[in-house]
Amino acid sequence: MSILNFFRRKSPAQALFDLRHVAVLASLTFRQHTNESNDELNANGGAELLYFLLHITDTVLDQQLRPTRRAEYFDFLTLDAIRNYADAMLNEKALNDMRASAKVMMLSRFNARQTTYARCTSLAGEALPTPGSKIFALAFLVQRTRQNRPSQVR
Repeated sequence: MSILNFFRRKSPAQALFDLRHVAVLASLTFRQHTNESNDELNANGGAELLYFLLHITDTVLDQQLRPTRRAEYFDFLTLDAIRNYADAMLNEKALNDMRASAKVMMLSRFNARQTTYARCTSLAGEALPTPGSKIFALAFLVQRTRQNRPSQVR
């Protein structure tokens, strides 16, 4: 199924909502399937999955849409997904400044991940994810977030 099927069957706004929902839900679900007890490390691992899913979506949109339309859709999707993920991770009592700071940090990390994934040579590599593939980079980044203190992850 092509990602453009999302856009053919419904309005672009609804399609973007559905894409955001799937990406954020997958990233939140990631937290339930780890043996890590530190919520902050799990949240950062889930954020890495979100960045990866957004990158893959961007790649497909770039291949199939005009640049201006792709930019419009993808900018909205990225900001909405990061906002929703950050809001889900932070306690509802968190200060607005803390929420804004977390979202800015996530956007900055996402931009860095875009650069990392763009340098990768393939999605998965050979039969197994190989160094230089996007899946290998994702696995490395998730593992790094779960081994380090979140403030040390860049």
